[in-house]
Amino acid sequence: MIQKLLNKKSFFLTLLLILTLPSVFALLKPGYYNMHDDMQMVRQLEMEKCIKDGQIPCRWSPDLGYAYGYPLFNFYPPLPYIVGQIFRSLGISFMWSVKLTAVFHFLLSAFFAFLLSSYLFGNVAGLVSSLFYTYAPYHALNIYVRGAMNEAWAYTFFPAIFYTSKKLIDAKKQASAKYTLLLSLSILGLMLSHNPMLLVFAPLTIFWVILCLFQKHKNLKNIFKQKTTIFKLFCSGLLSLGLAAFYTLPVLFETKLVQIDSMFKGYYNYIVHFTSLKQLFISNFWGDGPSVWGQEDQMSFMIGYLHWILPTIVLVVSVIAFSSKIRTKLKSLKNLFAFFLFFFILALFTAFMTHERSVFIWKIFSPIQKIQFPWRFLNLSVFFFSISTGFAFKILSHIFQPFNLSKTSLKTISKHSNIILNSRRTSPNLPTVILSLPKDPLIIVTTIIIPLLLFFNLKYFHPIKSGPLTDDQKFSGLAWQNQMTSGIYDYLPNTAGTAAKSQAKFIIDQITPEATGTIYGQKKGTDWLFFNADLKEKTTITLAQMYFPNFKAYNYDSEIPIEIEPELGRMVLKLDPGQYQIYIKLKNTPIRTISNTISLISWTLLLILSLRRVRLWRKRSVAIPSVKTPSS
Repeated sequence: MIQKLLNKKSFFLTLLLILTLPSVFALLKPGYYNMHDDMQMVRQLEMEKCIKDGQIPCRWSPDLGYAYGYPLFNFYPPLPYIVGQIFRSLGISFMWSVKLTAVFHFLLSAFFAFLLSSYLFGNVAGLVSSLFYTYAPYHALNIYVRGAMNEAWAYTFFPAIFYTSKKLIDAKKQASAKYTLLLSLSILGLMLSHNPMLLVFAPLTIFWVILCLFQKHKNLKNIFKQKTTIFKLFCSGLLSLGLAAFYTLPVLFETKLVQIDSMFKGYYNYIVHFTSLKQLFISNFWGDGPSVWGQEDQMSFMIGYLHWILPTIVLVVSVIAFSSKIRTKLKSLKNLFAFFLFFFILALFTAFMTHERSVFIWKIFSPIQKIQFPWRFLNLSVFFFSISTGFAFKILSHIFQPFNLSKTSLKTISKHSNIILNSRRTSPNLPTVILSLPKDPLIIVTTIIIPLLLFFNLKYFHPIKSGPLTDDQKFSGLAWQNQMTSGIYDYLPNTAGTAAKSQAKFIIDQITPEATGTIYGQKKGTDWLFFNADLKEKTTITLAQMYFPNFKAYNYDSEIPIEIEPELGRMVLKLDPGQYQIYIKLKNTPIRTISNTISLISWTLLLILSLRRVRLWRKRSVAIPSVKTPSS
């Protein structure tokens, strides 16, 4: 019975769900909690306003920057807030939508980690690796301390990309199309989650694909013959680029339109935020303070004791085993050992990238300086360490044969053991008792490792400070003002000399001269303004809206010129006497138009290919004849 369960993936997925739930219990409690990036609810609000207003994709956030607005989602990855909007569409509050988005992230990342590790090392290994990935201290830090929702969602797609790319390489022709689409969606998830994580994970994915190709096809000559597989890998990447083009192309080509230097200077310069070996491997400090220069940080950067100790033990045991008399028994594990080494080496390398000794690499490959905080590499280190733990259970099952005592073998042992013989006389059911004991060392080790993991790490999966809070409280008073102004210099348009110091008025900030006529019928959307004006003399109207390409102004249907006030970068209209019906709208630049078009075509193609796959699957299902069991 037990052996049958151990062979069923559904059993392990159910067990994984049960064991993952404690990591999110704190999120399912009433109230909200303090976090470093306390912009989650207002970003969700801005996303909802965009969708309701028909601004799709969302680019301009009207309430931020003291209500002068700025182009947040033109440059900030939108995926967590697209997911959150699903919960909002069900009538769930903003506060609960944010928390449920985090819960969904926990469950999805655990699921993808299980798929990868179980495919490589087996179901038991998949369960353990997934729990290690879930209960990594840095994972708790991202959600419960930093509130780094985008970074956490990038963490979700690391195992998904590795799994789908491996499956695509291994798949037969009929199944490869499915994994081509799934790989493209996995890459898309990372692209729409976190730019810095995409920057550092993409090269490692290329190394992973090369390793998988070598493992399957042995040499370059055979790899170059796999033109179809290589073409489908290329198509996956190309399709993901097309699907995400609405976001990625503006990021690449329009970043020059905003001021982002402040995001990489002073406190945000990478040189300030290196870790120490003690913080990584020894310290168990936990706090919700800031990261600072040196080792006086008030937040934790630990990898987790079991996360690095278990793979290290596995490495030592593996080296000894492969060089001992039982190496012939382990012959079938050579390919899997290569995967383990790949994960283990990259785990150490990415951990090294958080240490100040790696500064020479940061200077040579300057683009990675955009990651801001070197300790963000812990996302990758935790991923590689967690998956590498799975190999422990694969090699364990080969080194130690399952414990199995038959009645015949028991009699043989009894001849040489008076203790066992006497025990049999007093306890005739002894053979049955022995045979009922667990026969697989995997079960024994798993039941030790999982409780230890929870014992060491579960205590980090709750907020340090929390309390009751409603949407109305978060979107009013000082709390609302803090959200409107937080990150006010992030993505500030170049036309602004400085950020606003006080809240914008409704539509119009200033009219010169003041008593020049009548303004009426004011309306405002997420990326548009409207008002009527009856002016008695030449008038200058300063709008409560920053300029960003391509805001256009129209009087009835005729375009009129816009001037830009240099201090705050506000739009200014200079109008002659007369009656006006003014409409101002953020139009697409050529790059935005091209990117939207590419994404529209790509999503249409994805839909067509997906429907085609479903149709083929249905045809195959109908074509398979039912097998009748002969009557007795």
